[in-house]
Amino acid sequence: MGSSLESSESSEKTLTYPDRQEMQYYRKLFHVFAGSFSFVVYNFSGLRESMVWLLLLFCVLISLSFDLLRMYKKDFSKKYIRYFRKILRDSEQKGLTSATRGLFAALVVIVIFPRDVDNLAILFTTFADPVGGIIGSRYGKIKINKHASLVGSVAVLATSTLIVILVSLLGLLEHSFSPMGLVVFAILCGLLVAIAEGAIYQWDDNMTIPWTLAPCVWLLLKVF
Repeated sequence: MGSSLESSESSEKTLTYPDRQEMQYYRKLFHVFAGSFSFVVYNFSGLRESMVWLLLLFCVLISLSFDLLRMYKKDFSKKYIRYFRKILRDSEQKGLTSATRGLFAALVVIVIFPRDVDNLAILFTTFADPVGGIIGSRYGKIKINKHASLVGSVAVLATSTLIVILVSLLGLLEHSFSPMGLVVFAILCGLLVAIAEGAIYQWDDNMTIPWTLAPCVWLLLKVF
């Protein structure tokens, strides 16, 4: 009994945690997987939109339940941190994870806004933000603020612009554009994503990016 307890305590002490950059890679990879899965389910599963809402709500409740268990049950918290330490920030160990906040933000956007806005908001958050974060952390020598670099923001702008063009060309946007209108709309969206990602850094960008971008993209679609 005593030896098993000692071995358990020893294993807790020998847990290795990734450094900040390594953790960022793990988090971004998880981010891309989760966002891509959401996009595929929303567009290609054949489920009615109301069923997608319910599925997403179920995911929010499951993620929230894990967060509450981790916050109020020490034994569960230790096990949770052991298995998810590679993607869990220190600030998340005693509060809501970015996964829960991101799922809730996606649910709000999908319920309120039309499909074109939903798709772009999901894809911007899934791909543009991780690309900007990784490139900015590696090559961003000129800082815009504590959170963002110039090269990271340019990467976000370029990725977001490319996303809009590709999604439109693949027929996944219901809105129709002239060739020049598509290019202008894509660049404006890219600028909006770069501003949202770089300027609003006090809060979780899994929430601020979709909630900031969705109404802006919706208004842009009204213009185009």
